Amino acid sequence: MGAFLSESLTSLGKGDKLTPTTATLSDIRTGQDSLQLCRPVTPYQSPERGAFLTPFLIKVAATGFGSGYAPIAPGTAGSLVGIVIYLALTRLPWPLHLVTILLLTLFAVYVSGEAEKIFNKKDSSYIVIDEIVGQQFALFLVPPKVLYIALGFFLFRLFDIVKPPPAGFCQAHLPGGWGVVMDDVAAGIYTNILLLLIVYFVGK
Repeated sequence: MGAFLSESLTSLGKGDKLTPTTATLSDIRTGQDSLQLCRPVTPYQSPERGAFLTPFLIKVAATGFGSGYAPIAPGTAGSLVGIVIYLALTRLPWPLHLVTILLLTLFAVYVSGEAEKIFNKKDSSYIVIDEIVGQQFALFLVPPKVLYIALGFFLFRLFDIVKPPPAGFCQAHLPGGWGVVMDDVAAGIYTNILLLLIVYFVGK
């Protein structure tokens, strides 16, 4: 009977995908069974980091709650979502506001990198969380008045399109989500500097 089971296990290893059949009970108890290497890994996540978001949630975040699917100017649609988020955050004390923006930036880098794998395209037009983050930098410390918000929106879109240094370099050379997000951060900082100068000279 023991010989029959041994032969059956050996033949299973030759004919099935589960090829490792030489593991002992000791191996299994200590976690050394090579079968653990056969666990499927989904293409959108890195096994070393693990994934705390499902593909659906990554798409929701990366596309700015679906604004990235806009048939015309999805980046502009994402910037409009960014304005809504700015209005929700602008009442925070400025240090907490800044920390929130920085955390959102790190989140955007992760989500953008994973979304590129899901959409199978570098910096897909569906990904607009980078515009959302860039708009936060553009309007940081800017009074929430219609004129300044409108100026911040149009100036950010201009700098995002023109991509003055180092925005273009960031997009072309930084890896993964960093390349997707940091050019918009640079465009947002350019916008913020210019906008704060306008606020200073025009008055609040």
